[in-house]
Amino acid sequence: MKKVLLLGILLLIVFVGGCSISSDTTQNTLTAQGTYTIKEMPDEAIVYIGIETLKMSADESKNENSVISDNVMKGLQLIGISKSDMSTLNFNIYPEYSYDNGKSILKGYRTRNTIKVDTKDFSVLGKVIDAAVNNGATNIDSVQFDFSEDKRNNLKIEAIKKASEDAREKANALASGLNAKIVGIVSVSEQGFNYLPYRAFETVSGAFAMKEAATTQILPQELEVSATVNVVYKIK
Repeated sequence: MKKVLLLGILLLIVFVGGCSISSDTTQNTLTAQGTYTIKEMPDEAIVYIGIETLKMSADESKNENSVISDNVMKGLQLIGISKSDMSTLNFNIYPEYSYDNGKSILKGYRTRNTIKVDTKDFSVLGKVIDAAVNNGATNIDSVQFDFSEDKRNNLKIEAIKKASEDAREKANALASGLNAKIVGIVSVSEQGFNYLPYRAFETVSGAFAMKEAATTQILPQELEVSATVNVVYKIK
């Protein structure tokens, strides 16, 4: 009979998953891991626009890049993108060399600037790319779909709450199989909140390729948001 009862408890632990029990001299505890995944459409798109210039002097390279970057941002404003939705990232200047018979030859100084554009209007993505190309941008580094900060925070709260409920359900099932009762919580720890933005495409270079990208319908996909919590319950 004892063997049958032990086998039943082991099968229950396997079925519930993410649960364990322990006992010490002070209290009996049960640990349950809860998980939850939400699928939700993104509400924000981000376009990363690259501008590169190569000139023999660092000042020439930087100045030309600044002029092009300014033109791109003005062009974006003309299609309705506000200044507050644009930002400059990763502004770098560095020497570039070619090599001939083991000797390095200075080709010039390359300036690399990235303009980040945020928009909630997915219908303007093609126009954003088109405006960038028409005003001298050299790359579209990526277009990705993401959650706005408010939506991301709300989804995080919901996912953690549901993961906690999942942990409680698993713990109740295991406690019931052991003819035990949950009488309190010893500790709770959040093990992770995870999601990845959806990248519609990676780097596109050259005027023709970028023009082609501008005419392509860029559509979002559902994002998966998941949370995991560990809860240690006191049982008797």
